[in-house]
Amino acid sequence: MNLQSALPSEIRDLIRNNKLIQHTSGMAKGYIQANFVILPERCAYDFMKFCYRNPKSCPLLDITEVGEFTFPKYYPDADIPVRHLEEGHNVPMYITNIPTEQSGVF
Repeated sequence: MNLQSALPSEIRDLIRNNKLIQHTSGMAKGYIQANFVILPERCAYDFMKFCYRNPKSCPLLDITEVGEFTFPKYYPDADIPVRHLEEGHNVPMYITNIPTEQSGVF
C-alpha cells in the first residue's frame, strides 16, 4: 500500500491492527495531521497569540467554542478512538525543547 496516497481511515486501521508502528508524517497526502489542545478559557487568547507568533512549531488550525473538555462532541462520526478516554486517563501532555517566542502565560 502506498501510504502517501492512503486515506486516513486506512492508516488508522493499520495502526489499530499493529501493522503500522512508525511515525505517520507524510502519509495521507492532502490531509492534515494535528494535535488537539484544550485550555482554560482564561489562557485561550494568549495561546492563540503564541500560535500566531510560532506558526512552524504550533500552527493553529481551528478554535472551538468554550465548554467541552474533549473533542468527540465536534467529530462524532470521525471514527477516531480517543485512547485517554478508553484507558480512563487524562489527556496526553508533552514538553518540548524547541525554542519559541513567548505570549502571555505561554
